[in-house]
Amino acid sequence: MRLPAWGLAGSDINGHIWVLDPEVEAQRWRPTEPGPPAPSLARSPHWSFSSWIEPDGLTLHFEFTGGAPEHVEYADALVMESDTAVVVVPVAHDIGTPGPRQAKGYKRGVVHLGVDLGPRVLVNLDAGPVPVTRR
Repeated sequence: MRLPAWGLAGSDINGHIWVLDPEVEAQRWRPTEPGPPAPSLARSPHWSFSSWIEPDGLTLHFEFTGGAPEHVEYADALVMESDTAVVVVPVAHDIGTPGPRQAKGYKRGVVHLGVDLGPRVLVNLDAGPVPVTRR
């Protein structure tokens, strides 16, 4: 039986090594790689529209679209930081009566960063950038 591979042997090789023929390898099926998610055109809950940072570089005022204060409170936020980016995920807690609600712009309080924002980018949950002004 003939295999689409090469057998390699040599003084520096212990045993025998099999390598797939490069022509066969080039023709094999590969799944397509998914691309990055497209930015959402619809404003989803917790979509940030602007933020500002105090001169200390650590105190971030994060503004996002969220529920009305009579229905939802945002007592906390999950802050994820890397060397290049910061993501803020508000933690919602339902306090109102059940039923339909309308999302509206709601100003989140203050988020404290572990490291100065510096040149890092603040990103939305869809990985789009959020404008940050310095005051």
